[in-house]
Amino acid sequence: MEDRNDEPVQNYTSSELPKSITEIEDSVTQLDRLVDSMKEQVKGGKLNTNDGISLLDVKNQMMLSYLINTIYVVAKKCNGGSIEGDTAIDRLVEIRTVLERIRPLEHKLKYMMEKLVKSVLTGAASDNDSTRFRSNIDNMADNSDNSGSDSEEEEEAKSGKKSDKKTGVYVPPRLAPMHYDEEENQAARKQKLVERARRRALHSSVVEELREQYLDTPAEVSHG
Repeated sequence: MEDRNDEPVQNYTSSELPKSITEIEDSVTQLDRLVDSMKEQVKGGKLNTNDGISLLDVKNQMMLSYLINTIYVVAKKCNGGSIEGDTAIDRLVEIRTVLERIRPLEHKLKYMMEKLVKSVLTGAASDNDSTRFRSNIDNMADNSDNSGSDSEEEEEAKSGKKSDKKTGVYVPPRLAPMHYDEEENQAARKQKLVERARRRALHSSVVEELREQYLDTPAEVSHG
C-alpha cells in the first residue's frame, strides 16, 4: 500500500530548501559586514573592550564554539558522513550545559547590564534608577568634616579666640585650674575623726546605761 503522506513532505522540503539557503546566505553576508565593522571600531579604539563583564565573555565564547560545532555536524551530515562517536557531539552537550548554567546568573545581572548600557549611551543615570538615592560614604565624610569645621568656627567666634592655622592635630580640652589646700584637707579629715569617735563614745555610754537599767546583773564599780 502506497504511503501518500511522504509525497507532500518531499514537495514541501524541495520547495522550501532553496528559499532557506538564500535566507542563510543573506544572513551570513549581513553578519560578515557587522563583524567587520565591529573589528574596525575595536582596532580604531572606538569600542573599549577592557574591564567588561566576564560572564558575557564566557557566554560569547560558548556561543561561538556552539555555532562552530553545529555547523560542523550539519556539514558532515549533508555530505553523507556519520556523526556517531564524533567528539563534536560531546562538545555540543558540554557547551549546552554551560549555557544553561549561565542563564540564571545572566538573569540576576540583567538589571545591572541594562543600566550600564543605558548610562554609556546617554551619558547619565536614569531617573528611575533606585541606586541614585543610596548613601555615598565619601559625601558623608565631606559633610561631617564641613559640619565639624563650622561648629569649631562658631565656638571660636563666640569665645573671641580664633586660631591662626589649623594643623589637624587633636588638642585635648583645657581644664580650669583648681586650688588645692593641703592644710584645709587635713583639718577636715581630723574633724571627721573626732566626730566619729564622739558618736562611738556616746553610743557605748547609752548602751551601758540601758544594760544596767533593764538587766539584773550587779553594777560594776570601777576603782580609778
